[in-house]
Amino acid sequence: AVICKILEKHGLKVTHTDSAEIAMEMLQLQHDNDDIPEPFDLVITDFYLKGELTGGDLLYAIRARFHYSHQALPVLVITVHDHQKNHVEVFHAGGNDFVTKPILAEVIMARIRLLLLIRHQFEELTKQAENMRWIAATDSLTGVRSKRYLVDNGEEYIQNTANQPVWAMLIDIDFFKKINDKLGHITGDHVLAELGTKLNQAFPSDMV
Repeated sequence: AVICKILEKHGLKVTHTDSAEIAMEMLQLQHDNDDIPEPFDLVITDFYLKGELTGGDLLYAIRARFHYSHQALPVLVITVHDHQKNHVEVFHAGGNDFVTKPILAEVIMARIRLLLLIRHQFEELTKQAENMRWIAATDSLTGVRSKRYLVDNGEEYIQNTANQPVWAMLIDIDFFKKINDKLGHITGDHVLAELGTKLNQAFPSDMV
């Protein structure tokens, strides 16, 4: 209750549960739904919880069962000050950091800000990596898949039973040279870009 008040006072949205079992159900739901509107950015757990499972069990599930990395879902563990063995176990189990009881608001918020920064940086890097992957796989002019994408993924696409039967269509633009010669290459580029848009719209789930 004390920690929830501290977090909410600093503008954080808190979902509270006192058992690892319920927390794991929530994380399972998030894990199975990539487009969940408000995913958890941070987990804070005590080592000792209600129910049969401990905070260590929850940590193990986060890292081994749901395969969240330390950056994708940071975990802050609350321990008792004189249990140094638990402190070591926190890191062995996959915790990012720990705070000891009694809880000091300044200390826990400093740790939380650092872990949320790690989470935010990971999210930004993931977005950048996805953008770079998309740029490498897309023709900049037409917006359709690049030749590199076809070479890297074509064989797998053909062998995937979900895509059977596989069919291919090769398109040529009639008299395209005349467009470039008479109206200029910039106009020709507009024609190619428009054709790419039309094809992507017509075949949204296929490899154009």
